[in-house]
Amino acid sequence: ERGAATNIEIGLVAPTRDGGHLTLLTRERLAALALPAPVHALRIETDDILVLAEENRELFADRTGVAGEWQKLVERLRARLGAQAVHGLATEAEHRPERAWRVTEPGAARAAPACGPPPPRPLWLLAAPQPLTEIAARPHYRENALALVAGPERIESGWWDDDDVKRDYFVAQTPDSATLWIYRERRAPGGWYLHGVFS
Repeated sequence: ERGAATNIEIGLVAPTRDGGHLTLLTRERLAALALPAPVHALRIETDDILVLAEENRELFADRTGVAGEWQKLVERLRARLGAQAVHGLATEAEHRPERAWRVTEPGAARAAPACGPPPPRPLWLLAAPQPLTEIAARPHYRENALALVAGPERIESGWWDDDDVKRDYFVAQTPDSATLWIYRERRAPGGWYLHGVFS
């Protein structure tokens, strides 16, 4: 009675009138919420009411390729994990790998690449490059020598914003056939670094 109201925001990726889906999203949010006191009242508010676009329906229901399924998945994941945990990715016109992407809304339109297809890039880029051991001028990962299978790809960029990089990138393989993306630092003190892992 004397406590402040507990606000629960449920964001939608696309407009919906599906009551069952809204109930499911509400359950997901309430399951992760610890209420500080007994509930005395509930109030539902909406900020924007949008016109729901018409859609053509099939004569015979076909569950393969149902429109809107990915939006429902995004909404459910956001309800369970939080809005900041689920997002889309878009590429940026930038040579430095750590700056070549940005966070977007899921499903946002992506700009066409300015030039041809980029060289191979790993699906998993490490948050910070990890130094590798160098023995007899060869990079080693977990005490195993790496075999360089592609490269070098030279990246020199960023001199204009005081975050310049000078690196030679290679695709390398471990003895157990894991494929890594490594680079040799061209600035002092030099050295080899692991920057990504191919799936």
